[in-house]
Amino acid sequence: MPRLTVKLLLLDEQDRLLLIHSSDPRSGEECWYPVGGGIEPGETTQQAAAREAAEETGLVGLAPGAPVWTRDHTYRYDGREVDVSEE
Repeated sequence: MPRLTVKLLLLDEQDRLLLIHSSDPRSGEECWYPVGGGIEPGETTQQAAAREAAEETGLVGLAPGAPVWTRDHTYRYDGREVDVSEE
């Protein structure tokens, strides 16, 4: 079963998108991705978005946004395949 996740498209006043830079610890492959992470049991998508924004950026009290996409995706990280369902 895919891991339920939320991704945030955080834009500043000049419409610049905040992305996180990472590299796979095994392969060294680099990637950029939006703020976000797993939806915890009992959390709504909006609650997860607010928590992830605070955890990953320190931003609190952001206005709720509107959903703009969903996708099911499989990626490789640290030698394993990860199935996610993103909102």
